Amino acid sequence: GEGDAGDVDTDNDGVDDPDDNCLDTPNADQADLDADGEGDACDADDDDDGVLDDDDNCPRLVNPDQGDTDGDGIGDACEGDMDSDGVLDDNDNCPAVANPEQGDNDGDGEGDACDTDDDDDTVADVVDNCVNTPNPEQIDTDDDGLGDLCDDDDDGDGIADEDDNCQLGADPLGADHDNDGVGDICDDDMDGDGLTNAQEIRAGTNPLDADTDDDGVPDNEETAWNVDSDGDGLINARDPDSDNDGIFDGTEAGVTEPNPDTLEGAGYFVPDADPDTTTDPLEADTDQGGVSDGIEDANHNGAIDAGELDPNDASDDVQITDTDGDDLDNEEDNCPNVANPQQSDIDGDGVGDACDDDMDDDGVVNDLDNCIDVPNSDQLDVDGDGDGDACDPNGDSRDPFDGTFSGSEAGDCAQGPGAPSGPWYLIALLGLPLLRRRRRG
Repeated sequence: GEGDAGDVDTDNDGVDDPDDNCLDTPNADQADLDADGEGDACDADDDDDGVLDDDDNCPRLVNPDQGDTDGDGIGDACEGDMDSDGVLDDNDNCPAVANPEQGDNDGDGEGDACDTDDDDDTVADVVDNCVNTPNPEQIDTDDDGLGDLCDDDDDGDGIADEDDNCQLGADPLGADHDNDGVGDICDDDMDGDGLTNAQEIRAGTNPLDADTDDDGVPDNEETAWNVDSDGDGLINARDPDSDNDGIFDGTEAGVTEPNPDTLEGAGYFVPDADPDTTTDPLEADTDQGGVSDGIEDANHNGAIDAGELDPNDASDDVQITDTDGDDLDNEEDNCPNVANPQQSDIDGDGVGDACDDDMDDDGVVNDLDNCIDVPNSDQLDVDGDGDGDACDPNGDSRDPFDGTFSGSEAGDCAQGPGAPSGPWYLIALLGLPLLRRRRRG
């Protein structure tokens, strides 16, 4: 009004017009947030961010982008909890992402909800097969998409790792031959005999049998286990009688109970009847007295029974001068272990027939020889009666008229190609003597 024209304080706010930053709007405090010379009370954009106060979600805080994460109408720039998760921004490890639990798996100050590598293993969560467990190698044995470090069944065999005796080797049956808690599929010594599977395979012993030769002695406890002491082609761990003295190694070593893998039905385990005394399983004559252990311990049970000698006492070995009881001293006997008082030796090789595998020395062993006491290396048997021609008491029993041939040069010489044959030839032969008589007369 008119009165105003002469008034030095138009808006009556106590600030004279020359000093008032809002001449027509009372603002005694003269607040001017953006210091643009226009008081907030009359400034249409108090924070001078280019957004008018009526449209500005933070009219007193510069936020030209008008960000409002939680959509509550209050701009993030001026809201104390921009993600509305109940945690004030100053304390929120993810101020722009709601995470009321404030989980921070790797403890790096950045909440899991907004952390791109929750386990801090340098593998981004979007490609990490164990998001919350550090595993930079990303090993996944069963290729199921879960890294081993966070997979409850690493090998995918259906047995949880905590119950699996071979976590990295799939075996649904969980086989464990030696019951050592380590499954066979990942056990370097499956039978628990102290020899690795690789050693046993190379040596020819069974990696799933702690007592390959079934003598009661575990493979690794066999003396010189991978040596062939008696030269029979079998290493000691595969040979139940390593010194070939007739007594099994387990008996000589004083074993009274079989190993769990010993197959007693194989017949190579005899419990030592006197385990307090033992003999050397690699020395056929332990006491070096000249008589083998197997002869001194005649029943091979490890004990000194009535009538037996002590295989650990050399002094009693002299008592044996006629082992086979045929009244011939061993030194003179051509079969010292087999009674043969006649001392027959057809082939004259110094080994008596009673213990000679090839009595006639024709290169064919007795069991296969059709003339065991007559040399006949060709084994010819023209009439096929089982007796070789060389010793057949019936001779050649062929029918001369049936035209059969045996292949024997001696038997078939008259039947070679071009030779006369048949009854007329035989009659002619029979008539030759008569013709000779007439001429002489």
